[in-house]
Amino acid sequence: MNAPNELPPAEVADRHRRNMALALLAVSAIYGAKAAENLTGTDLKLYFEIVQIAMVVLVIGLFIPVVLWKIRHAASADLVDYFNEDGFAAHALVFAQKRSWILTFFALTMLEALDRTLSNVPGPVLLEIVLAVMLASVSILFLFKTFTDEEVDQEAGDVAST
Repeated sequence: MNAPNELPPAEVADRHRRNMALALLAVSAIYGAKAAENLTGTDLKLYFEIVQIAMVVLVIGLFIPVVLWKIRHAASADLVDYFNEDGFAAHALVFAQKRSWILTFFALTMLEALDRTLSNVPGPVLLEIVLAVMLASVSILFLFKTFTDEEVDQEAGDVAST
């Protein structure tokens, strides 16, 4: 059962999903920095490595609250509500995943169209670019969807209360 100052499990799950989306955005930045590091000269290599390290620290910082909450509530009934897929963030995540696949295939099509231009780029670098696009698109779409839908809900609540 929840302590009086704790959030309900469904709201905690929504916040954790936002943390995961931010972590995916950071991981996409890591892939993007790796690809950029391989495509640019050695002058910028140190900066790209710093970006990668900072993003790894950010990902770890975003995962710690999620892991600690799950450890603390592992044997409680809160996990049933936590893993409920009927929540707002769960639906937003499905929305973002569907559109992300569309954007990823579009990016792959564009890379195919640029085949002659990118013939000197190694395969692993192209894979890093595709992963960066895929992870960034799913996380940005999820964050945009949750932000805009919450904003609309808040405005509707403000109008109803007046």
